[in-house]
Amino acid sequence: MNIDRLNQAMRLRGVNDPALCNALGIRRCVIGGWRRTGAPRVTAERLYQCAEVLRVPPEWLAGRRDLWVGPDLLAGRWPPVEDMTTEERLAAGLRCLEIIDQVNAADPVSVA
Repeated sequence: MNIDRLNQAMRLRGVNDPALCNALGIRRCVIGGWRRTGAPRVTAERLYQCAEVLRVPPEWLAGRRDLWVGPDLLAGRWPPVEDMTTEERLAAGLRCLEIIDQVNAADPVSVA
């Protein structure tokens, strides 16, 4: 996950650390750990959860460089997961896994 994009999405949506932690069911120190590493490796499920809460494409949040962030994203027109079919959810999860692998291969970061 790209921490700069996570921070940007949080600012755009007006979501602070406690609110994100509450929505994800994690402790606040987890986000602090993500920020300390600068580019945390997270599971596809966690990446998708963050993207859903922040209403941004998971590919963008993962750091995909060729994904343009346009008015739809800024207006929050990213479809919520509850509006997706099972097939769309599975496809989105697979895309996240592929993107995470690509980002990690291109810019490896060791996380303790």
